[in-house]
Amino acid sequence: IISSAERLIRFGSAGSISSPLDHPVQDANGFCPCYTHAVPRHWLLESSTQGFGISMEWFVNAIGKGLTQVEVQEIAQDSPIGAHGLYFHPYVKGSPNFDPLFRGAFLGLTGKHTTADLARAMLEGTCYSLRDAKELLDSARGLESAAAQYRYFALGGGTKSSFWSQMAADVLGLDMTLVPGSGPALGAAIMAGIGIGAYRGYSAAAELWRKPGEEVIRNPNTAEEYEKRYNIYRSLHTRVREISHIIEENESRAEDFGCGLCKT
Repeated sequence: IISSAERLIRFGSAGSISSPLDHPVQDANGFCPCYTHAVPRHWLLESSTQGFGISMEWFVNAIGKGLTQVEVQEIAQDSPIGAHGLYFHPYVKGSPNFDPLFRGAFLGLTGKHTTADLARAMLEGTCYSLRDAKELLDSARGLESAAAQYRYFALGGGTKSSFWSQMAADVLGLDMTLVPGSGPALGAAIMAGIGIGAYRGYSAAAELWRKPGEEVIRNPNTAEEYEKRYNIYRSLHTRVREISHIIEENESRAEDFGCGLCKT
């Protein structure tokens, strides 16, 4: 993407949102790095969360043993929006706020919750974390969440799931166009083609190779329900961070004292 009216969402092991710029922007909070674009005199402002696809990988290995990622998503559909009051903070590899001590958490767990609820909460948590990243990006641009209209494109392994993609669109409160068959290798090939003069320029190459796929349209009713639950998720955010730091402090103290029972 090149136009400042467009944004790119990546649904990979990490989730990110990139916003092309025609001038560099410095995020005063330091959460959104600004990179030079491959296109001369353009930049990319980006916000990300490590807790996206990596959370699915963790879930499959730790909880859904024997299940594939596709099966986890199928099971999740047996649980309603909100997973019967279960929330998941997907910070198994860090948060959008670049806090290395932030840990993941299931909150609201009871004996009535099922594997379907756990799977649903995990997927919703990844989307809430991506929403966090979007809010930080909007803040860095000096925008309110709904102050500017962009055309959103999405790519990555997560877009292969219509269920996950729709959930993300509803949580983020936006429509997006999926871009199939994209990846770093294709991008490198396009850049090489531009370098040898095979294309008239960056815009021409982008238009030729970007083949938009399915349109994912947010469901207003579902988006409204997720908005309520996202606010609850955010209210838990500070508490999870505080608990994470307490745990880390305790673990560090145990290491300092050489407590063999406390070491893993």
